[in-house]
Amino acid sequence: MRGRKKVKLRPIVKEILSFPNERGLASIPALLDYLYLRFRYQSPFELLKEAQKVLRTCWRLGYLYVELRNADRRRFITVSEWETLSLSDLVRWDDAEESWKVRQQEPLVDDVLIQLTQGAVRDLKLYLEQATSSH
Repeated sequence: MRGRKKVKLRPIVKEILSFPNERGLASIPALLDYLYLRFRYQSPFELLKEAQKVLRTCWRLGYLYVELRNADRRRFITVSEWETLSLSDLVRWDDAEESWKVRQQEPLVDDVLIQLTQGAVRDLKLYLEQATSSH
């Protein structure tokens, strides 16, 4: 296939890019809950560390945006915020419910979302086509 690039994705990256709904949106706490069950991390905090690394890489590649939602308002996290922010500033593990929750902060945030870009959708589609044609 001349002219087509070979896309290689680690399993966790594939899951992160495949998780969002048809509009390309996903709640980070819901995503973390899914990944925790899917990959059986030893602790939620190991998952958080790995997910942060993958999300930062995907963000740098132009695959996603991170945004905060409050009621019906949404605000993208700026470059300078994302460079200094940790996922642990945005979400927390709830031992009682064994799930991830949005960390309470001011101003109030109802959810933390990722929004996929067209580049992410295109490369994921290419990856899935390559994966099915190689089997």
